[in-house]
Amino acid sequence: MNGNKKVLQIAKGELQDNAVWFMRQAGRYLPEYESMKAGRPFIQFLRDPQTIFDVSTLPLKYLDVDAIVVFTDILLPLTKIGYDLSYESGISVQESSKEDFDLYSPLKVGLKRIAELHSDKTIIGVVGGPFTTLSYIHDGGKGGYRRTKEILASGDSEILSTLTERIVEFASVQVDSGADVIQIFDSWLGGVSESYYDNHLGKNEAYFVNRIKELGKPVIFFSDHII
Repeated sequence: MNGNKKVLQIAKGELQDNAVWFMRQAGRYLPEYESMKAGRPFIQFLRDPQTIFDVSTLPLKYLDVDAIVVFTDILLPLTKIGYDLSYESGISVQESSKEDFDLYSPLKVGLKRIAELHSDKTIIGVVGGPFTTLSYIHDGGKGGYRRTKEILASGDSEILSTLTERIVEFASVQVDSGADVIQIFDSWLGGVSESYYDNHLGKNEAYFVNRIKELGKPVIFFSDHII
């Protein structure tokens, strides 16, 4: 019933209007979220389809928003290239030699349920941009991203290319499970200069955005850098 999905209509240029939704935080800012968390590690939330559904749809309890933002985390693609994630004492990304739980499986189930029970709402899937996601490996996503920039400037871009494909896969999982729009956060691009962007990131960034567009859904792009 895409005809009733206001944000999707606007994104496709079929409607000129204003729309309201709550960015990528989903329902994390609401008091019910803290009650649901109640000491549970954040990674457990990402393993639970019911929690994904509940947190994603929490804003509907307060406002008749035009879109539902999927409750997930932009770092999940890192688990597909050999890293473990921990969130309890700040975000930690560590190399892993073991086969970890497939965090995409509960996301698929939760997202499909959202699409089924809220067919009148635009569903916005969420991914991180390649540079922003990569910075969590080398710099913990903090500061000036010095190590990340040094590695890419040295010409070692293999991991960036690999991660780019895994992020596209992450977006595809969300599209296949019911997402109507993909929202990209590459916020940390604002931490690089124009010349650095042009020399080391611009080509891959354009490729990445085009690959996301090829999934056939409108794209919302957030960054501190103009591309």
